[in-house]
Amino acid sequence: MSPRDAFLPTAAIAAALALSSCGSPEDELPQDDPTQHSAGQAEESAEPTESTEADDSAEPSSGADADESEQPAVDEGGSDPETDDPDTDEADTDEASEEEAPEAADLSDFSTQPQPSEDYADFMLDVSHDTVQVLSEIRLGSHAGYERIVLEYALDTGLAHQAQYIEPGEQGTGFTEVQDGAVEAMLLIDVLGTTGGPDAEAAAWSEAWSPESDAAMVREIQPGELAGGESQVLISLDQQRDFRVQQLTDPVRIVVDIAHR
Repeated sequence: MSPRDAFLPTAAIAAALALSSCGSPEDELPQDDPTQHSAGQAEESAEPTESTEADDSAEPSSGADADESEQPAVDEGGSDPETDDPDTDEADTDEASEEEAPEAADLSDFSTQPQPSEDYADFMLDVSHDTVQVLSEIRLGSHAGYERIVLEYALDTGLAHQAQYIEPGEQGTGFTEVQDGAVEAMLLIDVLGTTGGPDAEAAAWSEAWSPESDAAMVREIQPGELAGGESQVLISLDQQRDFRVQQLTDPVRIVVDIAHR
């Protein structure tokens, strides 16, 4: 082979390589799409999004829990040295005490003397009706300055009464013997206008009342026997005390107030 023949194939190959290296625009590889990422890039870009979503959803609840759990307990009974003024507190306390102090009970019409109703001396028993007027209930309550005993009667008919102290042991046979050694005084209530007989005795309140405390000033309340148009109630006390008696209607009641002093 001559040198010229060897040169021709070599030149052809070199020309072909040169052409392929230059190429045409159609043969160029496409540029990367900015919206497309590799798997590694996708993971890196997704992590911030997931972290942001997790933070957005967790922050309110975790922050609230932290605030509730970490806030110091409020000492409602404590004092604030910056705002509390001892002199002001004492003055306010004194004023509040004066305002809240209950008014003293008016006991000017209480006494230890016999107290009859206005019509007791000339009370006329009405026997024209066929009714049973008897004691139906005994109640006791405490008020400012006195104890109140209420004797309630069954019918709305007229009654008269008298209340007076008697010596212990002079209550008569209509009452059972008082066994309480703390009894030092007995207040007897005479009531006119009640009815007697088997029907009345069956309907009348007959149960005696006794206190639950040994320190009570009212030691016993005991209904007596019914005798014609008269009945009695015996109130045993720890000592003689001032009292007041009133008669009320609707329903008919005899109210005995006994002073604490």
